[in-house]
Amino acid sequence: DQPFATTGAWHDATVQGGATSAHGGTGYGDKGFPPPGKGSGAWLGFAPGRDVQVRVGISYVSLANARANLAAEIPPGTTLPQVAGRAHDAWNRTLGRIAIEGGTKDQRTTFHTALYHVLLQPTTFSDTNGEYRGFDEKIHRVGGTQRIQYANFSGWDVYRSQLQLLTWLMPKVGSDIAQSLYNQAQQNHGEWDRWTHDSGATHVMAGDPSVPALAGIHAFGGRDFDLRGAYASLKYAATHVSANDLSDAGCNVECVGERPSLDQWMKLHYIATKSHAWGGAGETLEDATADFALSQLAAAVGDDAGHALFLTRSGYWRNLFNPHATAQGGYIQNRN
Repeated sequence: DQPFATTGAWHDATVQGGATSAHGGTGYGDKGFPPPGKGSGAWLGFAPGRDVQVRVGISYVSLANARANLAAEIPPGTTLPQVAGRAHDAWNRTLGRIAIEGGTKDQRTTFHTALYHVLLQPTTFSDTNGEYRGFDEKIHRVGGTQRIQYANFSGWDVYRSQLQLLTWLMPKVGSDIAQSLYNQAQQNHGEWDRWTHDSGATHVMAGDPSVPALAGIHAFGGRDFDLRGAYASLKYAATHVSANDLSDAGCNVECVGERPSLDQWMKLHYIATKSHAWGGAGETLEDATADFALSQLAAAVGDDAGHALFLTRSGYWRNLFNPHATAQGGYIQNRN
């Protein structure tokens, strides 16, 4: 609600006063860290001594959609106290889905803070009209019973417990997250990426976390998504070696394959120390976890043969268990 006094932009180390746009990202350098001195951005300056009120609308589809999102979420004339009040009420309703008793005030604060963190991601990616930018860079619209397309899925971090809790509290949200992941895979040549960011893949971390993510969602009450289609896609990826599965591109932090070194998994029944994956023992445990989850999805859709196959494969971790690793006992150990 105040005029811009100054503008400027930068690209890497070049700063340009008066500019109004910039482009260029950071990427990944050695060992997955962003290289220094890379990136871009812009700034706005205002006359000193004046408060600035800002209403922001975001869309990855179009400027028109960004304006529509803004009009739907923060209509003209909305005050800052009104926005704060609505946010307060929305979070109060959501956090109130779990009632707790006892403990100290600090313990109750810790509990609700942790619950708040659990519910922050994945984030809404579709616009108010249902449109969103897909992994194929085309514009799609949510359909069927799906209400929201979600993005920013840190799969390796969330499949163990976060998605189960989120789905238990809000089964429809969990269902839409599962459908969102399946939509992304369909738009990504059938590959399920480990760590999706907005409308693209990053390949970060190890294993195939989408499988236990969907199995966890389904087990905790998220049933309103295309389970059969998602299972068929995940089953194909787990039984057909792709060129990306055999590629060292991005390794070892961002290996491009959905199932890195799947050929070893199917032939040797473990991932070896030298592979197209992050690491042998760790990748073996991740693949065993994914295959057990896939066996549960197979049972849910009535694929008895698939259930037996993946249940057997989930036991391949035994091939890396060295019972005599130490005098005290064994552990999972890399194997050539």
